Amino acid sequence: MVKTFMKFFKALNSSQTPWQMSLALSLGMAMGLTPYSGLQTIILIFIVLVVNIHIGLFLISSAFFAGIGYMFDPYFEQLGYSLLNMQALDGVFTAAYNSALLRLTYFNNTIVLGSNIIAFIFVLPMFFVLNRVVYIYRDKIASKLQQYTILRKLGISVSDKKDKFFRVSGIGLFLILGGVVVVFNILFFDALLKYAIEENFTKTLKKKVTIENLDVSFTEGKINIDNLHVADDKKAVVSTKNINVDIDLNQLLFKRYHIESINVSGMAFNKEVKPELLYIAPQEASPESAQQIKEKKSEDVFKIPSLSLEDPKALIARMGLSSLGSFDATKEKISAINTKYKNIIENDFSKDELTKISSEIKDIQERLKSKDISSMLQLKEDVSALNKKIKDKKELLNKTKKEFSQDKNSIQQDYKDLTKGAAKDYNNLKSQYTFDSEGGVNIVGVLFGDKLKTYLGSFLKYYEIAKPYLKSGPKKIEQPIPPRGEGRWVAFKYTIPTVDFLIKSTNISGELQKQDFKLAVKDISSNQKLLKAPMTFLFSSDGDELKGLVAKGEDNHLKEHVKTTSSFSLVQGVLENTDMSFMNLEKAKYSFKGELNADDYINLNAQTKILFSNVSLSLKQTDSKLMKSLAAVVSKIDNFDLDVKLNGSVENPEVSVKSNLDKKLSSVFSSVFENEVKKYQSELKDLIDTQVKSKLNELKIGQDGLGDIDKLLNTQGLGLENMLSGTNKIEDTIKNKAGDGLKDKAKNLFKGF
Repeated sequence: MVKTFMKFFKALNSSQTPWQMSLALSLGMAMGLTPYSGLQTIILIFIVLVVNIHIGLFLISSAFFAGIGYMFDPYFEQLGYSLLNMQALDGVFTAAYNSALLRLTYFNNTIVLGSNIIAFIFVLPMFFVLNRVVYIYRDKIASKLQQYTILRKLGISVSDKKDKFFRVSGIGLFLILGGVVVVFNILFFDALLKYAIEENFTKTLKKKVTIENLDVSFTEGKINIDNLHVADDKKAVVSTKNINVDIDLNQLLFKRYHIESINVSGMAFNKEVKPELLYIAPQEASPESAQQIKEKKSEDVFKIPSLSLEDPKALIARMGLSSLGSFDATKEKISAINTKYKNIIENDFSKDELTKISSEIKDIQERLKSKDISSMLQLKEDVSALNKKIKDKKELLNKTKKEFSQDKNSIQQDYKDLTKGAAKDYNNLKSQYTFDSEGGVNIVGVLFGDKLKTYLGSFLKYYEIAKPYLKSGPKKIEQPIPPRGEGRWVAFKYTIPTVDFLIKSTNISGELQKQDFKLAVKDISSNQKLLKAPMTFLFSSDGDELKGLVAKGEDNHLKEHVKTTSSFSLVQGVLENTDMSFMNLEKAKYSFKGELNADDYINLNAQTKILFSNVSLSLKQTDSKLMKSLAAVVSKIDNFDLDVKLNGSVENPEVSVKSNLDKKLSSVFSSVFENEVKKYQSELKDLIDTQVKSKLNELKIGQDGLGDIDKLLNTQGLGLENMLSGTNKIEDTIKNKAGDGLKDKAKNLFKGF
């Protein structure tokens, strides 16, 4: 600390003028506050070396303000972000963004712009203030300090010597530093890039990546890689003899990656390499993980399942019976109807309710014995009220009986539908093992169709990974606030629009499983609409197993929806010893031709025709009558075809595979296998009928309760009818008695006269 203090005072009293020291401190402030990146940093270093300022003060100032700059980085970042997103400055920044020279300043980085603005705002005021301070110090303070002998001995004294304005040696030093950078790139850049590629890809892929030679030509913009190997612990998974990449360096200045061409030659797979090129894993996989890998690989082997008939009980358990769900719904419906009418009977037609009405009738009959004419009139009113009450009950009962009849008919209809549902379930399950409309057993079609669905399921997994990269143009996403010391990059429009990423031409040639192949891909870009060209590809292969294999197509993002189209064909392929579960395809030649269309990588439409010729088929087992009969037919088959159609989506594909091999086999199946199928179907029907009858019995038990309700409603109706008849008789009796009473009174009245 003391030494630094002494050096600082010596610098203040050096032979340099105040402006030289002030400029050193001011430029040090600018260097400390701004990141060490961009063209402005190189210009600043050039000024420091060429202008004769005090280097020591510059370094001290840089270190001091670097600490301050780190503290204020978040504020610099916010300032830069606000300026870059200001509408009034959009034209200025857009013009700068389209300038290769200004792009080298990294002005579109928020922290670079913010810190540079602050630094250059304060550099001039700081220079003038410090210049005045140094001048006052030398004029007022230093002249007094140098009077002390001890300070003069320590070197704190004002020098009368004046330094030159320019430092000629600084120009030479700047050129030497630039030359060192160039020489370093020439001598070590290739080796460092080679090391970085090998190490990073080895860690990422968990396979050893080695490059024999890597050469970068900055003048031509080319990268050449010889003998690249990507190896696991046994062999090289991928090897290439030569990779040549031609890069457009002009576009790199704009942070756009344009590759004129990528040429890969001598590509090979599963190639034997030297032991030192093999990958050595940090830790061996556990037995459990090794077993999982083994199981995963076994899933990829194409095997046609057995033709044995599935156990009927297992078939019902797997496919399910749709009618059983309807049974449960009907059972709940019956229970609800029972509860509904029991509540109505309990509330409106209970035994106590009817007993009460009967008691009222008996009471009226007792009162009817009286001969009092006035009581007869009151009794008539009571009978009329009771009669109305009984009629209301009867009307409510008739309404209830009508509703009950409708509900009962609904249950009976459900019962009939359930019986039909059992037959429907049987026909559905029976169709799993029956003959198609053309008389052929649709076995080959089903098996190949299921396998295609498996392949599409695997494709869907990779599609979910690749989906973010399959868009026609990237959307601008608001970046989160970065951590301290980092900034955000803001992009502007190009005055001459072009894509950020482009590979104009890719050519790959090599060998795969003794097959020579070539792949040519053109116009791989990050925005096809801007490029106005879709990606196209052409793949071809020739060898002993496959001759004339060609696939070509395009991936088109030019319109609203992505359209992928491709066509493929094979002149001749050879199959030998192919396992088809119940039989072996010993040898065959085949050819195919088809096309595949996809919308947005999801909706599919494909069809292909595969022709098999010179076929030799044999059965694995001939120990039964069925297999012996089938063997005779199979041995005579020398050709068949597959017609494959694919629709729907990747998540829910609809695969249709038809084969005339099924029809060829049907002649023997119709006589032998059909009998087995009939027995199987009979057993299946018995099982379904048993389950359905059991459920129907449960419903009958519930329906018995409905019969009890019906009887009870009829009984209550009969009782109300009898009561109504009784009240009607009472009314007649009252009328007669009232008439007789009036006659007696009239006679007595006339006797008085």
